[in-house]
Amino acid sequence: MADADFDESLAVIQDSLKDPKQVPEPETSGSALFTFALARGVRDGLLDRAVYWPVVERGWKAIRSTVDKSGAVKYVQGPAGEPKAFDPTAHVAFGTGAVLMAGAEILRTVDAAANVDPAMLREEAERLVPTAPDLSAICKHPCGPKK
Repeated sequence: MADADFDESLAVIQDSLKDPKQVPEPETSGSALFTFALARGVRDGLLDRAVYWPVVERGWKAIRSTVDKSGAVKYVQGPAGEPKAFDPTAHVAFGTGAVLMAGAEILRTVDAAANVDPAMLREEAERLVPTAPDLSAICKHPCGPKK
């Protein structure tokens, strides 16, 4: 593993579900989207909370382990039509979006969103903006691998 802090026993998917050894790094955006879908299924009553919520919690724990101290999401494969090696430290914007979607759905599911003060949330977001990594230079539209 490229990151010594990463725990493979957590709930992350590999780039290739058929052959996890093909690309040994975990893949964060896919894991986040699965976590989002499971949380949504629990919230909508489609999935049994007792069975699936522990999976959501393990998924979120794994996802959190891929976010570095600056808030950048690591282990995101760029756009590709098939599993292929990628730089686990590269920042791909859609990976951040998938992580935010999963986190937001978890908050909705546990009803924590109702307890958030919008003014405090905005102040915190404005405080964090200057320290957020600038991803605009990395990916130009259409977003894809650099040639």
